[in-house]
Amino acid sequence: MSDERAKDPSDLSNDQVDAAIENRKPMPRRSSKRSGDAVPVPALGLGTGNQARSPLREPPGTAGTVPRFETFRAFLERTNDLPPMSWLIDGLVPTVGQVWVIAAPGSGKTWCSFAIAKTAAVDGRDVFVIEEEHSERGLHDRLRNMAFPDECLDRIRLWHRKGLKVGDSKFNALVTAFASADRPVAIFDCLAAVLEGNENETQDASRFVDHMKRLLTSNPQGLVLVLHHVSKGVERAEGNMAMAGRGSSAFNGAADIELRQRKVTTPRGSGVVKFTLENTKSREFEDNGTKRVTLTLGTGEMEIEAVESPADTDKANQVLAAIRGSVEPLTKTEITNVVKRRKDDVGKAVDQLVEQGLVRREGKGFVLAKTDEHLGADDEP
Repeated sequence: MSDERAKDPSDLSNDQVDAAIENRKPMPRRSSKRSGDAVPVPALGLGTGNQARSPLREPPGTAGTVPRFETFRAFLERTNDLPPMSWLIDGLVPTVGQVWVIAAPGSGKTWCSFAIAKTAAVDGRDVFVIEEEHSERGLHDRLRNMAFPDECLDRIRLWHRKGLKVGDSKFNALVTAFASADRPVAIFDCLAAVLEGNENETQDASRFVDHMKRLLTSNPQGLVLVLHHVSKGVERAEGNMAMAGRGSSAFNGAADIELRQRKVTTPRGSGVVKFTLENTKSREFEDNGTKRVTLTLGTGEMEIEAVESPADTDKANQVLAAIRGSVEPLTKTEITNVVKRRKDDVGKAVDQLVEQGLVRREGKGFVLAKTDEHLGADDEP
């Protein structure tokens, strides 16, 4: 017997793997039922749990039941030509990865998802929209108001109220289509409607997260958008809402970026929809703060501008109060001890107040640049 080990399937060339797949015959396996009835093994390929045809193949030497490590040198060489991180919508939605938009009902999540779908389709990407919440009439009106270009209409595929559950046979069909699509985008509106099981159960939530990873793994150029709700109690809370998602804690950390969405009230008949998107968790991307999005109905034009988040405003007000309440100039460390916040956050707030002309340096500390009687409402951060 030769001492040379048998080749791992991942060591084969693509042609060899394809040939092996074509010649393979499904083998029966025993079900877990006591009856012992044989059930067929799922065919090789995407959408069946067997990822042998995945474009994102496992790196050499990692397949099989016993994992084998690769060196840092091998990893760096293998990933050296990967494209840099980039944005589909600047500062909000990356070109690839997983994004969760978390908001209360009526905040404009569906409008947000259509804006993302339109941007992706105009860029020539294939888009899959799984929409389980709105009526046909309501959905039609929203789509008309977004004014999708005619050349994009056939590039966006809609699954409307057909009972897709993440993990079932319909979802498997989506994985197959997603895997072969051109830089695909999948939008789930919303999590509660497509989840199999109970969102408060850790096992069900973990299964959903795993299926989202499976979908993304099927196409390394894909983007997945999940719309999710918050509870009424969380919606009334103040500050950063990184943990705002409803349901099991197993959902936390699933996304590359979490966007907290808040509705901005507009006059009736104004013809615009406004909301803010606050980046409450960003993995591998720079935190771009809070953006205000304005959608003009009828033309579908989108305008994005940076705004201060409620959390940033609260920090600035606390810093101002600490400086105002001290007879002597306060250093950044002393201000941090008063407001009980992270030193880096306090330092940024102080620097911003200096740029705004509300605070000035005096010696090693900081004092108000204007006296209270000269600090008007327009000077509030």
